[in-house]
Amino acid sequence: MSIINTEKGFLNIPSILKKAYIKGIRLGLDDRTLIRSLIVLHRYLNKVSWVKDTEALMCAAFYIADRFAINYPSSFKVEDFGKLFDIKPSSVKWYVEKIIKRLNIITIRDFKGHSYYLDPESFEFKLIESLSKKILEENKIKELVGIMSIDIDMLADHIADYVTSTRIISSVFKYSLRGIIYKILCGK
Repeated sequence: MSIINTEKGFLNIPSILKKAYIKGIRLGLDDRTLIRSLIVLHRYLNKVSWVKDTEALMCAAFYIADRFAINYPSSFKVEDFGKLFDIKPSSVKWYVEKIIKRLNIITIRDFKGHSYYLDPESFEFKLIESLSKKILEENKIKELVGIMSIDIDMLADHIADYVTSTRIISSVFKYSLRGIIYKILCGK
């Protein structure tokens, strides 16, 4: 059982998750977004020792899951989620920033500059990461035997094209995705 004894009391993770699940159902969140928000919430709660405002935290987790790149397009803003929960948007934004930082969630932008997120623990990210590393390995071998030389920039472009053409991630994120792939290829 995931009950953490902290200096300020007990953090009952199963209880918080159940409360979030019920709230998500009542709000009409689709199953995928609800489960992904609970995963984010669970991972975050396991990394902290205390939570001041569980309602704002839940709201932030719902917002992040709704803004995962796989859910593009999403027209909801932090303010919209704050209204649903009757919570100040500044509180929601505060927890969004805390979750993103603690879980290393990547912010990506669409063509209009709107923020979406890519979870480094998600299936989509793991697929992109694995694909990038495999293509890099193949190209290194080609370079070793003299077939071609590696151009990391071109390789990142090629992989971003492939990922968006297969609709793993929408093509509106191609520019941001290219930067992420470039970092993977460079081992960062």
